Amino acid sequence: MASYPGFFIRDGLGQQPGQQADGPASPDIILAGTCPAPDPGSFATPRGYATDYGSAVYPGVPNFVYLRTLPPIGRAWFYWAPRDLVPWPQSWQSAGVTVAGAPCNHQDLTLTAAGQVCVTDPYAWQPAPSKGCGYSFLAWIENRPAEPPQDPVAAFGPAESWERLIAFQSGDGDWAWRNVVDVSGLGVNWSQSVDVTGPTDVPGVFIIGLQCTNMPTDGELGFVLTSPANGGSGANFPLSPIPEPNYRGAVEVTDWPGGAAASLTVNYRQGAVAPPKGAGIEAVLAVPIGNLSAEVAALAAARPDRLITDTGIEMSFIVGALVFRF
Repeated sequence: MASYPGFFIRDGLGQQPGQQADGPASPDIILAGTCPAPDPGSFATPRGYATDYGSAVYPGVPNFVYLRTLPPIGRAWFYWAPRDLVPWPQSWQSAGVTVAGAPCNHQDLTLTAAGQVCVTDPYAWQPAPSKGCGYSFLAWIENRPAEPPQDPVAAFGPAESWERLIAFQSGDGDWAWRNVVDVSGLGVNWSQSVDVTGPTDVPGVFIIGLQCTNMPTDGELGFVLTSPANGGSGANFPLSPIPEPNYRGAVEVTDWPGGAAASLTVNYRQGAVAPPKGAGIEAVLAVPIGNLSAEVAALAAARPDRLITDTGIEMSFIVGALVFRF
């Protein structure tokens, strides 16, 4: 088994720019529930900035979402997507999102003091009854906003390959992702599944695996990646003891066809010690930089927050992840 760490932009409390975090769990995408926050300014206080307000979604009614960011100022775009291990830009949606009652998924951020934490007004989003694996949430901070506003994700267009996805994820602007499943109430044994959608081009080699954060060592963990319906093999990591709290394990997938989709199921069996609050298991998909063109590899290398060096084959770029959090 190979091993690796986690990844990118303020996807963990206390993270600084350029540091890796504990997966796609951005605390700066704030799901505030079915009513606007009585004091949104509290999200920007030192205590608020050090708080993760969770990922609860209430289907069929308006949900109120706030985005926050440190300078530089710019324009904040909010999106949602059906939950998948890989956030392809063509899956990012703004349907059902409004600002001040009008269909809109962007707001300008105004800086009034040096070092200020900026918080948007609420985005209202009304999800349909949840289907399949649920939702993930994404934010794009446009550092040099176009006038008039032009959706940066729509302007980029679909990505059909790992190369184009990495170019999107490494491009101008900062983005954050909240792709979290709360497993704290699932009991001592559970299995959770997530869709895994590959590129329409033949993907070549990629790496898929799990990373633990502060997990008890008397538990067991494994996963199964199903074989795509249109051929190729999946991957199987049998249920095995967790040897150390920040255990990392990955396998190489070499023969997926283009346009394939499958499902990743993570299996956990608790021992005598329950995971502490905040512990987690992160499912990660990464692409070896050696498989990329020189131009895209240079873009990837400029994002150290997304690079992993101990996958067992070579330096790789994390393109997707999901956190199961206790």
